[in-house]
Amino acid sequence: MKSFRVYQWNILSISLISIGVSLLGIASLGQWTSLGNYRNTPARSWECFDPHLAKKTPSLNALYAEAQTRSQRPLEQLTPHDAMQVLYEVTACRFTHGDRDAQHTLFSNSILWSIGFIDHNFKVHYNVDHLLKYGHSGFCSQVSFVLIKLAERARIPARLVHLNGHVVMEAWYNDDWHMYDADMEVVPIKNDRVVSLEELSRDKALTFETYKFRPETEKWVNTVVTRIDNFADRVDRINSASFLQLLKITEYLKFLLPLFLAIGSFRMYRYKH
Repeated sequence: MKSFRVYQWNILSISLISIGVSLLGIASLGQWTSLGNYRNTPARSWECFDPHLAKKTPSLNALYAEAQTRSQRPLEQLTPHDAMQVLYEVTACRFTHGDRDAQHTLFSNSILWSIGFIDHNFKVHYNVDHLLKYGHSGFCSQVSFVLIKLAERARIPARLVHLNGHVVMEAWYNDDWHMYDADMEVVPIKNDRVVSLEELSRDKALTFETYKFRPETEKWVNTVVTRIDNFADRVDRINSASFLQLLKITEYLKFLLPLFLAIGSFRMYRYKH
């Protein structure tokens, strides 16, 4: 009976060691190989996607530095309008429009991938550096979020606005909000100024003019003119310091937890021998 219990203990220990080593290997492959990449979508005919730009900007720092290079001087020295134009262009040409949101895989982060089956928000890439590192396609909310983080670095206040099925960002300068849709690559302009979403939603003709070269123009027009401001849980949480910090912590835990599991199980195995 005792030998049978020892046998069970050995099987359990070896199984846990194998799981720990396997998860550690999966995390390593996701971190240092293309297995960690999310699914990318080819550029549409109307997209300005630049694969060279995507390759040389694997982080927010690199993307901001590219914007600085294009502006030929510190963005903080430009007017907010000019700075936002540079940031918008570099963001729009960095991404293709994804047919779904960029998500973690088992290889990129097994913890967030697993929790994502309970709460989808955890599976979605909202760590901007990881979104930039692991691919070049994103949903409207993700691309807008990247532009927001760039704007904040240039000291321009910005916010996400969740519409009826779409997400854009707005930047605050000259005592008003100004809308930028880096995902669909459009900026609403009236009388040589970028207008707010509030103003755009009251002007159907301008909305049509803004989105007229995009597929399903009428759908985009209806999305804007029937807009729903929504700063509910999902939109607020992705820009909260606590949520972003949690995402960073899981990047360490995806290595530490399997490592502790493997070491602890090995010690448990040795204890019986």
